[in-house]
Amino acid sequence: MLDELFDLSLYQSLRALASGELAAILDRLIPIEARHFTFWQDFFGVRIGRLDLGRRLKLQLIVLACRLFGRSAIHLVLEAIVSKSGARSATGRGEQPCGAFWRTSSNTRTPS
Repeated sequence: MLDELFDLSLYQSLRALASGELAAILDRLIPIEARHFTFWQDFFGVRIGRLDLGRRLKLQLIVLACRLFGRSAIHLVLEAIVSKSGARSATGRGEQPCGAFWRTSSNTRTPS
């Protein structure tokens, strides 16, 4: 559950920095991750309202890097999330969390 909360918090933080295509992608990812987080809370009957200290620091560091390096850093962070997630489905239809990003982006990189 903390991973879902981290991803949701990250997407929300990056959304505040993003514009254009990246903002639209994050706008689609945020409700998906919010549903994941809610599902796991309901499944385990546990409510988590805050990240632990380590994850809060990690989140702030990533957001700082994205503030400093802009769009390129956001692209790399989203790519890393896709790589981390492997085959994890974001939509329940077998799509990876940022699959739409890689199909619609002018970026020529593809997730591994």
